[in-house]
Parts: sequence; structure tokens; C-alpha cells
Amino acid sequence: MIKRHIKKFTRDKRGSAIVVVLVAMTFIVVLASILLYLSLVNIQMKNLDRSGKESFYDAEGVMNEVRAQVQYVVSEAIDTAYTDVLNNYYSYEDENKDENEDESIDDEREVAFKKKFLDTLYTQPIVKSAEGSDEESDDVYPKLFTDENGSHYFPGTLAEMLGPVEGVTVSGTDPTETTEMVYHATDDKYIKLMNLVVTYETSKGFYTSVTADIKITIPSFEAISASATQSNLPEFTIIANEKLHVSNASSGHVTVKGNVYTGSVEVLKDGNSLAIANAGYFVSKGDITVTQGALTVDEASSVWADGIMLEKDGRFTLGGDAYIANDLNLHGVGASAVLTGSYVGFGNASVETDESPNPDQSSSIIVNGVGALLDMSGIDTLILAGHSFVNYTGGKTMMGQSVAVKSDQLAYLVPESCLGTITINNKEYQLTNPFDYSECGNIETTVLQAAVNLDEKIVNGNSLGYYIGSEDILCTREVVGAQDTGVRLIYFVMNFPSVQKANEYFADYFSEHVSDIQKYLNVYCETGYMLDESATLGLSGNAYYPNEETLGLINTTGVTSLDEFEKTYTNLCKTLKPEGDKDSSADSPYTYYVTDELSGLGVGTRYYPEGSSSSDAQAIVSGGSVTINSEDVGHVHIVIAAKDVTVNSDFTGLIIAGGNVELNADVKADSGLVTDTLEALKYEVSENWFEYRYLNPDQICPVNQTPGSSGENDNYSNTGWDMNALVSYENWTKNEA
Repeated sequence: MIKRHIKKFTRDKRGSAIVVVLVAMTFIVVLASILLYLSLVNIQMKNLDRSGKESFYDAEGVMNEVRAQVQYVVSEAIDTAYTDVLNNYYSYEDENKDENEDESIDDEREVAFKKKFLDTLYTQPIVKSAEGSDEESDDVYPKLFTDENGSHYFPGTLAEMLGPVEGVTVSGTDPTETTEMVYHATDDKYIKLMNLVVTYETSKGFYTSVTADIKITIPSFEAISASATQSNLPEFTIIANEKLHVSNASSGHVTVKGNVYTGSVEVLKDGNSLAIANAGYFVSKGDITVTQGALTVDEASSVWADGIMLEKDGRFTLGGDAYIANDLNLHGVGASAVLTGSYVGFGNASVETDESPNPDQSSSIIVNGVGALLDMSGIDTLILAGHSFVNYTGGKTMMGQSVAVKSDQLAYLVPESCLGTITINNKEYQLTNPFDYSECGNIETTVLQAAVNLDEKIVNGNSLGYYIGSEDILCTREVVGAQDTGVRLIYFVMNFPSVQKANEYFADYFSEHVSDIQKYLNVYCETGYMLDESATLGLSGNAYYPNEETLGLINTTGVTSLDEFEKTYTNLCKTLKPEGDKDSSADSPYTYYVTDELSGLGVGTRYYPEGSSSSDAQAIVSGGSVTINSEDVGHVHIVIAAKDVTVNSDFTGLIIAGGNVELNADVKADSGLVTDTLEALKYEVSENWFEYRYLNPDQICPVNQTPGSSGENDNYSNTGWDMNALVSYENWTKNEA
């Protein structure tokens, strides 16, 4: 029975399909669950990896930002050091003059630059201008380094510069310590901020730490200066291509503080005065002329000029240094000169004593006007490399003096005892000195010279011929009164073959005629003539000095070569650089620094930075003339004009004029302010290469920080510095958690 039921059950197939379906579905569900689980795990793993990478990249980005802050600090130190060296660029002189002088000076600049760079880097607070704000809102941060030797640094300063970033900390390896060590290379080529750590923790708790040393390579001045042309232009306050003119100052008194170049100087009208202060170089290519006015040079200033001409009531007071190519001439009635500093007349410095100097290049001091004052009682140094000359219609004759008064020229007239007779139209005339030849008509010079007895003794037992040798007597013809009706006179004047003979003659003449010289001196120097014979003197000719009731004579002391002064003056008059520029053909600083682009403006005026107006411009540029008024002086600090510039209100900055500069108010140099204002003229010539508008890039150019310029500036390629190369990473490591 049971077997029959079992057999029946095994033969009955009903319900088997549903079982198979249930088993299959169960398998599929299990398999799907496994697949879903694996997918979920994979997604979770990818999310974890993505979060880790995001954390790392955020930490890396923060480290790069920190590095950028270090680059900023380094660039500011470079800027300070670079500006400092440029401001003193021409003061680095090697005391040992040798064939390696240029290299020595370059080495000195390099040392000064690196020292200033490190001093600034280690000791100066960090100032960052807040964008779009005025200077009062600049951000100031603590200094980065702990001491003047840069032994440790503050990671916290970098964190403060970075600003608050959620989840980020910047520290050393031990967050409880406020400082970390600075490694200094033994060759002084670089330093390293050791063990800087940046950590970043996400909102989900993922944590990444990046550790690195930041290496700062000490920059080279030579490399930096290659990308910018050194120029002392910002140290100047005026460059007037033609004339600096003071004649209508509202207060009557004008002060110039800072360096100046001008084609010439005129101070005119009674009550007007020009005071020169803190001018390392006040350079006039031509004469400085003072008429019924005053020129004062303070003890911190140096004046370079072709000559100084004091006309009627012109006054000159020297407290500093004067380097003059030609003469100081008290030409007008009542002129006065008070010299208490150092006066160097370097004209004819290279002439030997057996040669006759060029009268137009022979430095001396001469009084031509009556009622004059020549006070050298307080002078420190007086060097005169030239001689005074007497000007006649027929030529110039050299005097045996470096300091002379007009009346001294009587000493150089041939004594009448040396003059014989001449016969004109069968009539004999006894020559006198001067000789009235009004009724004689023209007389051949050779006839006059033949009537001079060279063997006649004149002074110190010596004959006329002893002093003048084989030189011809100068016979000059002068007319006293109207040209047609005046008295016609001939003067017989000694003509010396050398400065040695001229000096010897005057010394001998002085010894026998001192009372006559004193008498005439009192007429011309009515208000005083003083010379301190104990001062440092270098005289090519003679000079006399008051000696109690009479005069004493300072014989020629001889002058060593002053060629360097002449070269320096010539260079200053072309480039403002004492050492000059052998590659330049410019004839003045104006043509040396200003491009032809300025002349293309016509008479139009432009204001910079671009987009500014007359009310807020920092720089004014014009192809015509410019007037600086009170509304300009608060914001304008550079004026460049192709023609004239008139200053009606006190001005600080730089004025460059192709014509004249008329001063009716004070002007003052500020090299830092001018350097900053030059940024208003900066523009991009080609990719990563900048120049200043209207200024010659070969002579003054911004520092271009990115190397590898191209195009028209290929000659500047691979210059400057790469901040990524100067500030780099070492020993980079990453930890995750």
C-alpha cells in the first residue's frame, strides 16, 4: 500500500515548476544582493579615495599659497635692495685704482645688494597693499624671521598672511612650537625654511598633511640689473634742456632740493634768489649767470658748471663744492662771491707749464667790476688749474695769475721805456702805451713790433725779451668813444710763450709794484678781498692775499692732473652719469632719456595712469609746454614736456623739459616717490616685457621679472629673475589619515 503511494507520488509531476522557479529566484536574489553589495563597497572606496585626493589637493594648494607668500616677501626684499643699490649706484668706488677697477666696483655693488636683501628679509615687517584701498588700509604683518641673522622663522606669520581657511593649519613639525629652524648654506647661496607643515581636514574628517622645506636662493644683483637699466634719473628733480630761469618768484626766494641738470642758469632781478640744497649734482652745461639776484649753495651740494658770471649786484655764496670748467667772473658793479667750501677750477688741468693754455678752457677767478666783494677767507680748498686772460680786440693775453683783478692787467702792458719811435708819412712819433694813432692811419703791426726794445730791463734785472722770448708783442687796437669819432688807441701787451714765464714775470712784477696793485685792488674790491693763505691751495698761477697792511703773494703751487674732473663734467652733461656711456651719441640728458615719441604728441597733453584726468593724474606728459599750479602738486610727481615747464607752486618729483624751466616756487627731489610714479608710465611692450612711455628703455627700464622676452626685445632675453626658481620646494612629503 505504501509502495503503491510512493510510486504514485514519484510518477506525479504536478508542482515541480514552481519549485524550480522559487529556487531560481532565490539564486538570482542572492546574486543580485552580492552584486549590489560589491557595487556599494566600490562606491564607498571611490568616495574615500576622492575625499583623500581632495584633501591632499587642498593641502597642496594651501602649500602653494604659502609659497606664494614667501615669494612676495622675497620680491619685496629684492625691490628694497635693488632700489637702495641703484640710488647709490655711482657712489661705489674702489679705493685701489687698478685695471680691475670696474670689476671691483661691481663686486662692491653685489655685496651691498645681498647685504641689503638679507637685512630687509630678516628684519622688516611685511606690508601688503589692500587692493582697491588707500595706503592707510595696507595690511601689516609681523616679520617672518626671528632675528637679524635669520636663524629661525615664524610659520605663524605665513599662516597670518594666508588668512583663515577652514580646516587648514600652517605650522612647523611641532605645532606647539612657534618657530622653526632656518638652514643657511655654507656658500651663502641660499637659505631654507625647514619643516613647514600644512595640514587640511575636511568636514568629513579626512586629514592630509604636506611637509616641505622652502628654499630661498639669494638673488644676484648682476642678474637682476640685467633686466632693468640702472639710472639715477629718479634722484633728479629738474632736467632743463635749455635754461633754468628764476626771475619772477612770488616770494623772491626759490629753493631746489635735489639733483638738477640744465643747459644754463639765469637768476635775474633784484630780490630773486636761488638756493641749492642737498644736490649731489647740480649740473649746468653752460654758464650760471646772476644779475641783481643771489645764488646760494649749501654744504651738502655740489655745483658743476662751465662758468659763473656775476653781473651787476649778482651774489654767489658757496658752502659746498664747486667744479668749474672756466672762470668765476665778478663782472658787474657790486658783484660779490663768498666761498667757504671747496672750489675746483679744473679747466686746463692737463696743460704742462711749458705750453700756452686755451683761454676758453682755463679756470681762474677774476674781478672785472668795481665795488666787488671776493671773500675766500673761510675757504677749505681752492684749486685753479688755469690762468686769467686779458681780452683785447686783437686777441687774448695770458696773465701770470689764477686769481686776478681787472686792474692787474696794467702789469702786462709793455713799459714805455721799451718803446721806440716810428716814422709815418715822414713824421716821427714816439710810441707810448697806449699810443693814439688817430692821425697816423693804419700802421702795420710789424712796424710797431719792430719799435719794441726786447733788451730793455723791466723788472728784477730781467729784460723784456727774457720773459716773452721770441713771441711777438700783441699790438691791439681799441677805439675809445664812437667808432667814427672816438680816440683810436694801440696797446702794447706782453705775450708769454708759457705759463712758467707768465708766472715768473708776475711774481717779479709784484715784488716791485705791490703798492700799485694794492691801490687798484681797493677800487675794484671796494667791499673786500680776502684769501686764507693757510687753506688747501692748488694754483697754476699766482694769487695774492691780504697781509696786515699790505699784500702777500702765493706763488704757483702747481696742479696735478684734473683730467678726471673734466671727463666727469662732460659725462654728466650728456648722460647724468659720472662715468658716462661710451655707447651713446646723445648730446644732453634730455636726448639721452627722452624718446622721439614725445615730439609726436604735438602740443597735446596726456595724463597717466591711463584713464586719469588733470585732477588725479600722477604724471603729465605734453608735446608743448606745461604749467604746474597749486591744484597739481598734491598728486602730480612727474612732468615731461617737449617745450617749457613753469612751476608756480611748490613741487615734489621730477620735471623734464625740452626747453626752459621757469621757477616761481620750490622744487624737491624724491627718488622713491618718482620711482613709484614711474609705474604710471609703465606699459607692456610685448608679453612679459615692460617699458616706460616716452623714456628710452636703453637708459631706464622697469625690472622685468619674467625671463625669455621675445620680439623686438630679444636683446633682453633670459634676463631678470624667475620667482619660482628663487623660491622652491625641497623634501616634499605627504601623510594621510
